[in-house]
Amino acid sequence: MRPTARSFILLLTAAPFFSGCGSRDGEAEIDTAPVPETLLIADRQYLRGSSGQAQETARGVLETDPESFQAHYRLGFYLFFDDLDEAVVHLDKAETLAPRHPGPPFFRGFAAMYDNRFREAEPPFAHGLDLGQRRFGVTLRDTTEVLREAIEAVYARRAHRAVEAFAEASAADPDDAALAYHHAWALHALGDLDAAAEVLRGVVAEEYEVAQAHALLADCLRQMQRRSGAREAAERALELDPHLALAHFVLGELLIADNEFADGFAQLLQAVLDDPTVIRYYESLGSNLNRYQQPKPSGNVLQLMDWATGFLGRHLGWPGHRSR
Repeated sequence: MRPTARSFILLLTAAPFFSGCGSRDGEAEIDTAPVPETLLIADRQYLRGSSGQAQETARGVLETDPESFQAHYRLGFYLFFDDLDEAVVHLDKAETLAPRHPGPPFFRGFAAMYDNRFREAEPPFAHGLDLGQRRFGVTLRDTTEVLREAIEAVYARRAHRAVEAFAEASAADPDDAALAYHHAWALHALGDLDAAAEVLRGVVAEEYEVAQAHALLADCLRQMQRRSGAREAAERALELDPHLALAHFVLGELLIADNEFADGFAQLLQAVLDDPTVIRYYESLGSNLNRYQQPKPSGNVLQLMDWATGFLGRHLGWPGHRSR
């Protein structure tokens, strides 16, 4: 049976309300150290169309730190369309180093798609998606079948079914910040940004310093053209969790709007690598690279987006996508 959105709710009665960045018994922590500066330079080399140069830069990091997750993961990405076999070697190594990161298994799904092994792509894609949902999710102290179905509805792009359920649950327990976060998450997915931002301001005003809430607030404010507030919230999210993809996405969009293209592209790439299960990160990065005359990396990113969209649409039951 394939994993569903239900699987990312961690039913831990003794856990903190928010555990997207925490650990469970028997699982290793996700590395929260920032990406080494040398690899950020390699990212920019790749984004300028110099994938070979980016590969050499990443190999240099591995010479001094052969167990660097970020170097193996990035080398797998840089090599993907140049030498798939070697890319997979590095992705496999990255997965052993950080088994809770969604990137390596999701990219193994891409590798199967590239080789036309379509059925073999489904399990690693599904595993990566489950890890991505856990990474961005926050723990509810308790769940009912109604709330579980509401979470699935958001992932299935039917958020209108979820808003009422979360609103009622949150009203019944107004001190539960996790419920309030989920209510805002559903409102954000529905496009009711003012209402989502109002709920999120209440969440972040509490003592619960949760990166996901700051990042979601940042995206609401960005779409509402409240740019300074959006940037402040995104930067706070990254102080709490330097690998939170949504916060990198928001910063990337803001930087590009301010004509800081190289910095913006780098933030968008970080979003894709931190969580490759979110379509709009690829779409923004690929379309912006194409607009500013970087056809090779743009084409690669948009090809990955097409593969991811096909899988996610079927797996999550998006409207207009057939299931199989």
